[in-house]
Amino acid sequence: EEWFNENAATVTLPNKDVQAVYDMGQYAIRASQNGESGALCLGLLPHLWGGGLYCSYDAYFTLNALLSSGHLREVEVYKNFLYAQGDVGKQALASIGLDGVAFTGWTNCKGEFCRSGIPLTEWFLKEKPMFACCEVHNLYQVWSRTGKQTDEKLINLLKGFVVFAK
Repeated sequence: EEWFNENAATVTLPNKDVQAVYDMGQYAIRASQNGESGALCLGLLPHLWGGGLYCSYDAYFTLNALLSSGHLREVEVYKNFLYAQGDVGKQALASIGLDGVAFTGWTNCKGEFCRSGIPLTEWFLKEKPMFACCEVHNLYQVWSRTGKQTDEKLINLLKGFVVFAK
């Protein structure tokens, strides 16, 4: 265990073959994050989906891998992606007279809603409990595993989830 440091993004293992496997795993985890938006995209080949497809309940696994391996910079970038998604959801809800914050759950790598055939506001009303719960859980993981530091944006986002979920 002396080779592991949860707060460090690199690990030096005593066996070079095991180190190579670890390094490849770290690359694969980080390769799932879209470099422009910060979305944690599905799969290891996001280019197959036009730059990546984001789904909150799948992002949980990559998020936990980043947190467990000390990639806190990447986690902050992901948190900023969630903040931007919250702003989009808040505006969409306001357009139909609802308060709070909602998440689509399904976006392209840029954070644009990508479920064809259904309006965004209708999607929010249909899927609101599941995706709100997934994003709250992801943000809780960030909060609980990065020293329980909060900022005003995080608190307002979580409050917005509660308002919408009522």
